[in-house]
Amino acid sequence: LQELRYGRSTVSGLSLQGNLQKSIAKVNLSSDTKLLQMDANLVALIQKNQMKADLSMNVRHIDLKGLGLLPRSLKKPTPFTLNASTEKDNTSLELHSGDLSLSLISTAPLMKFIKEATNFSSLLSQQIQKKKLNQQELSRSMPSVKVAFSAGKKNPLSEYLALSNISYHDASFNLVSSQTKGLQGDVSLHSFVADSLQLDTIRLAIQQD
Repeated sequence: LQELRYGRSTVSGLSLQGNLQKSIAKVNLSSDTKLLQMDANLVALIQKNQMKADLSMNVRHIDLKGLGLLPRSLKKPTPFTLNASTEKDNTSLELHSGDLSLSLISTAPLMKFIKEATNFSSLLSQQIQKKKLNQQELSRSMPSVKVAFSAGKKNPLSEYLALSNISYHDASFNLVSSQTKGLQGDVSLHSFVADSLQLDTIRLAIQQD
C-alpha cells in the first residue's frame, strides 16, 4: 500500500501487512507522514460459528485540517490511543486523548450491537421528526450498553470547541441503557461558557420508569 487518497488529500508512506493462518488473521497498518503518524494492529479469530477480534491503535499525530476534517488547525497536537475488542457476549472500546477518556461496554457482539444502535437511532430520529417521544417503544429498542466519559481542558474536544468560542472546565457522564430498564445515569458540566452565556454548573440525573 503506497498511498491512500482521502478527498483532495493524499497520505503516502503507508505500510500495510497482513496474514491469515489457522483461522487467525493479523493486520498491521502504520503511517509516518506529516498528515498522519500512527500504528494499528488487528488480531481476529475468524470461524464459521465464532468471531473474536482485538484492535489497538496509537495515533501520535494527525493533521485534521490537512485531511480536510476541520476548517482550521487545532492549537495543540491531537494524539490518542484506541483499544477495542469483540467476542460472543461482549464488545468494548476505550479511547484516551490528553485528559479525555471514553469507555463503552456492551453485552452484545459487534455486529449485533451496531444493528441495535442503528435501529434505536432510526427510531429516535423518526419520533423527533414527529415531535412525539414514545418512551416505552424507545426502551424496547435500546442496546444494552454502558458508556462512561470524562474530559478536562487538555484534549482535542476542548480545542475543537474553542474554535467556536465555547469552553468548559470539566465534563463527564455515566450512562447505562437496556431494554428492560431503559436509560439511567448522570451528567455533569462545570464552568460552561458559550459567547455571552455562562453557566457555573449543569447536573442531570437520568432515570426512566
